[in-house]
Amino acid sequence: MQVNLHIFPSREKCRQDRPGASVVSMSGYPDGRNHPSMIPPSQQERLQHEERLRRRFNHWATSGQIAEMETWHAPVTKQLIDRMDLQSDDRILEIGCGDGWAARLLSVRAPEGAVVGIDLADELIAAARARSIDCHNVLFVPGSAEEIPWAEDYFTRVLSIESAYYWHSPESAVREIFRVAAWG
Repeated sequence: MQVNLHIFPSREKCRQDRPGASVVSMSGYPDGRNHPSMIPPSQQERLQHEERLRRRFNHWATSGQIAEMETWHAPVTKQLIDRMDLQSDDRILEIGCGDGWAARLLSVRAPEGAVVGIDLADELIAAARARSIDCHNVLFVPGSAEEIPWAEDYFTRVLSIESAYYWHSPESAVREIFRVAAWG
């Protein structure tokens, strides 16, 4: 199985390729952020909720608290992975991947497939990437269950351990999971 990743050049690279060119976002902010008045109130609430969680989990990452998560969740996670009937070429999404320990377990079970871990906390994503350097089929990206940064109809399996109770809108998250899950 071949996985194609499209890496888009940075804004600085775009400027280097086209001297005199400027990058303008749809919002008008140079960094691409939307002005708060352009974001619907329901989405503002979700984004504020996610920002609070991101800060909390980043604190856990830097204080060492996140290491306890594997200890607490490993027994049930291993049982779930055993029951997932994984195939060697599965494309697996892990929502709330933390420092990537479960994604690494999954990568061994799907050596010809791909494992993508998403988490709100950028510190955890950085830790997951650093600890998974030897895993050729694992990718970690910042993201939330309610806005999964992936194309439709891709993942053959989805795993989320102890993260659903943090979702701002479980209904939106489930819709998003169905959007990225492959039919069949």
